[in-house]
Amino acid sequence: MGSREHQVRNEWDRIEWIAPDRLQVEDLRFDLVTWGSPKRRSTADRFVLVKDAPFAQSMRAILDGIEVQRVLEFGLYQGGSLVLLDALYGLELAVGVDARSEMSAFDSYVRARDAEHRLFPYLEVDQADRAKVRSVLVRHFLDAPADLIIDDASHLYAKSLATFELAFPFLRPGGVYIIEDWGWAHWPRAFTEHEWFVGEPLSKLVLEVLLIQCRHPSLIERVHIDAHHVAIYKGPAALGGAAGAPFRVRDLYLSSSAVHVDERFPG
Repeated sequence: MGSREHQVRNEWDRIEWIAPDRLQVEDLRFDLVTWGSPKRRSTADRFVLVKDAPFAQSMRAILDGIEVQRVLEFGLYQGGSLVLLDALYGLELAVGVDARSEMSAFDSYVRARDAEHRLFPYLEVDQADRAKVRSVLVRHFLDAPADLIIDDASHLYAKSLATFELAFPFLRPGGVYIIEDWGWAHWPRAFTEHEWFVGEPLSKLVLEVLLIQCRHPSLIERVHIDAHHVAIYKGPAALGGAAGAPFRVRDLYLSSSAVHVDERFPG
């Protein structure tokens, strides 16, 4: 019998495109909007996604052959991304972390499906709040790690670095850590005309991840990069220390590492 990854069909093929900016999965509709578009509100059966149409093809390629049942997402907007993943995969567990204080459409979706036991939004939590984020990680993923972690929150280097250092140890081997909109500082048009984010860009973290992959290929098995996402596939190696122990990214790519990596190569 093959590995669990190779027994999984690609659930992204279940998407029905109604229009270039609108998709549907069964009875749920999703409206795609772009940066700078007039704000729109989600409802319990119609969610707004700040995405463009090619994002679905990107996600399809990234998650092809990956079993997705336990998901953690940072940066929920109005909850549409977690709802889409739940509609596609029928998730066992979905945990969301967001600095916002209200997410009424997502709450309505959870109640309508009696899903309070498997869909958990943690609001008013900054992705860089190490104490609060770690408590969420330990509660939900210490004994059974995540299959998929998505960072679509601040889009800034320092905060996303803190999230990666906290959350990556809670990802299972073979799981995927996705950083969305990583190249915003280098995009043309709207992003050169308006300062959407103030701070160091995400591309700095992407370069550091590539350096880790070069030095510890059994920890980060491979990295997929396209215009929408950076997908980091976790290898079989384990970071030293207690389960779920945080680490420092820079210590993993400096020539003299202060972090022990238990290198485990297949075969």
